[in-house]
Amino acid sequence: MAVPEFTVRGNKVRIEGNTNEKTNCGKIEVYKDRMKIQQKGTVMCKGWITVQFDNIVDVQVSSLGKMRFQTRRQDVSVTGLGGPPGTKLLEHIRDYLQ
Repeated sequence: MAVPEFTVRGNKVRIEGNTNEKTNCGKIEVYKDRMKIQQKGTVMCKGWITVQFDNIVDVQVSSLGKMRFQTRRQDVSVTGLGGPPGTKLLEHIRDYLQ
């Protein structure tokens, strides 16, 4: 099993197009070629969303710490990624895509 290169935390995760899928986000594990976002409900973990860097079409970042990853299949928005953790994640994705 691959070991994450680094881990960051976010506050909320939302999958675009499904308004019911807005949950707390425990952590984001960043690997060489993908990231896994943990969805947490009020009591238990709801599972993981995997975003392959190859599938990312666009990344949008707001000044309030919200990142939106637009892929070929889905859009994933994560809030609470401001400051150094968000910058590190964005640099990692840009380095991979180049």
